[in-house]
Amino acid sequence: HTIWYTVTTTRPGTVRAVGLDMWDPTLTVYQASGSGFGDLSYLTCANEEAVTFGVEAGDTYYVQASDWFTRGSTIRMQFSFTPAPDTVPPEVTFGAHPATYALDETVSITCGATDAIGVLATTCADMNRSAWELGPGSHTLSATATDAAGNIGAGTTTFDILEPAYPTMNALTSQLVEKAG
Repeated sequence: HTIWYTVTTTRPGTVRAVGLDMWDPTLTVYQASGSGFGDLSYLTCANEEAVTFGVEAGDTYYVQASDWFTRGSTIRMQFSFTPAPDTVPPEVTFGAHPATYALDETVSITCGATDAIGVLATTCADMNRSAWELGPGSHTLSATATDAAGNIGAGTTTFDILEPAYPTMNALTSQLVEKAG
């Protein structure tokens, strides 16, 4: 009796395959390197009821379960997965934006946090404010993100708001008068 099982995970880790009710079992593990059984790479073999093997996220593995006699009518397998420890921090990014703003412009900067496993908490916040509210000079935005494993990622971006010039002050005054209406 022989049966094939396919194993694919979304995270790296370790898989343990256990044959249930098997007599003189052989469990062989292959990794797919292409499409079809002709592109399999041998990984390990166990002449016992269990085999443990490492897996990479997105890769496909095949477990071939064979025995001389099954105690039941079919070969049954039980699989368990232990994810590898997450050591990669989340990535915090700020969207593209001008390096400098005039006082009459709006500062619009997006912030995002991503992680392969998932972001648990973040201080990321988009900015959409009038430059005159922030005032002339150099400005820095910073944010952090934490994933479920406790890894912390950080990101920073900077921009300058220019000192006012006469045409800019004229435009800014017009905007404020129109808003006050």
